[in-house]
Amino acid sequence: MRAVIGTNNVDNCARVCHSATVKGMMTVFGAGAGTNSLGDIDVTDLLLVSGCNPIHGHPVTGSRIKRARKRGMGMIVADPKKTTLAKMADVHLQLRPGTNVALYQGLSHIIIRDGLEANSEWMDSRTENLEPYKKMCSVMTPEICSSITGVPIDDLEAAAKMYATSSAAMSVHGLGMTEHSHGSEGVMALSSLALLTGNVGRPGTGINPLRGQNNVQGSCDMGALPNVYTNYQSVDDEANRKSFSEIWGVETPSNSGLTYPEMLQTVGNQNGLRSLYMIGSDIAHTDPDNLAVKKALSNLDLLIVQDIFFCESAKFAHLVLPAASFLESDGTYTNGERRVQRIRKAIESPGEAKEDWIIVAELAQRLGHDILAGPSPSEVWDELASLTPNFRGINYSRLESPEAVQWPAPNAGHPGTSVMHSEQFSRGLGHFAAPEYSEPNERPSDEFPFILVTGRNIYHYNSGTQTRRTELAKFRDSDYLEMNYEDANSLSISNGDEVWISSPRNRIKMIAQVGDSMRKGNLFTTFHFPDIGINSVLSSSADGYTFCPEYKVQAVSVERV
Repeated sequence: MRAVIGTNNVDNCARVCHSATVKGMMTVFGAGAGTNSLGDIDVTDLLLVSGCNPIHGHPVTGSRIKRARKRGMGMIVADPKKTTLAKMADVHLQLRPGTNVALYQGLSHIIIRDGLEANSEWMDSRTENLEPYKKMCSVMTPEICSSITGVPIDDLEAAAKMYATSSAAMSVHGLGMTEHSHGSEGVMALSSLALLTGNVGRPGTGINPLRGQNNVQGSCDMGALPNVYTNYQSVDDEANRKSFSEIWGVETPSNSGLTYPEMLQTVGNQNGLRSLYMIGSDIAHTDPDNLAVKKALSNLDLLIVQDIFFCESAKFAHLVLPAASFLESDGTYTNGERRVQRIRKAIESPGEAKEDWIIVAELAQRLGHDILAGPSPSEVWDELASLTPNFRGINYSRLESPEAVQWPAPNAGHPGTSVMHSEQFSRGLGHFAAPEYSEPNERPSDEFPFILVTGRNIYHYNSGTQTRRTELAKFRDSDYLEMNYEDANSLSISNGDEVWISSPRNRIKMIAQVGDSMRKGNLFTTFHFPDIGINSVLSSSADGYTFCPEYKVQAVSVERV
């Protein structure tokens, strides 16, 4: 897109889930990637699980956590939902959705008040901006934090002391931290909590995001974002632009591009978006306020959809290109541990389907460019590694070995990095971020008194495009609305009743599941079934830094059909 089409209007679905992680961790540590490996769960003394449900969303990691709990690992779970892990935890911080900044600044307040922060040597030699951070946290007293989050003061006190006094405390987090109007600030607050206690740069510590797919990290590492080249090298930097322009033999565009929500907002405007090339993404189903998304897609002059299935977005396409699955492809994935792994073709693609990179290369050739003429996966990787300091020690032949390499690996003799920031942070000094707490953009009202949270179920994967076609659909055949007993009783709703769920954008029917997993006033559902249409109810409210949508805080009303 940058070399052939000449645009930085490049985006990927990872921005919709973990872009706030990148922004938050980049601000504090200087790198927007997980600091440790998930294997550290086996050795940590305490695990803080924030805004994620690994039993359903990351079941292999969930099983690892349960094993560690059995060996005696301490555990704190911060989640609006009473998940399986929350029931197993020493402390469940069942916070009000959207109050992560207040929660982690409140825990920091207690730690500072009681003198439980890291020693002065750590603070002086490894960190900066401590005093402004302390000043901000001083406002978030246990009483104020409790009034904002809804978490009892005793639970706040217990969690703060457990985290600060453990010899090694590790954090894992998911989309319950990021998919908020202030998601970036939430990750900053969580990362600053780790910095405050010295829980960074050692085995069994750190901030470790649980990525939503196997190549979320890799997609962003490859520069599939409007403002960066590979491994987050800014497109606005003249030296970066010169390096990539020289290798590609073209002049690359000098200004950052648009995220795809920004692109779609321009459809129909003079000089607005007229064509869109969509690879392996189904925004007509997965995006919030998707009725507006569908309208924008239907008004494009050209929509190309490249996918292994005829997904919801393909219904609006002028051209559909059949793609190969991962079993039919060669190349690499980079997982949430920064671990670069080879994938190898197991079977040939059916019919006219081709690997994504081959389709892109052939399109470039037909547009008169030979920058990708006759490449192989190894040539593509080695070229990008030569342009990327953190990848320079990872050539393709090295990836043929059984042991995957974790970046950064700046030279061929470097073993890779299992624990980041052990001697120095990527930005030099760790920076205490001190964002001021703000309420979520979406708030309950008389007309829409409930707050809806969306998430996953173990039997389905993201949009469900793949899993709905399997035997797994027998175990979970629809999206259901989970609600608290008290709320259900007040509305004369019983388990299994059909209900209307409404917002200013749309009104849909769902089946109610009544229980105690959610707080009074909060609702939960999944997003795997397009015929239910839950995303048509959601607003386009998003994180101010990254445009990551606010899937976790949506104001709605509920009534019995």
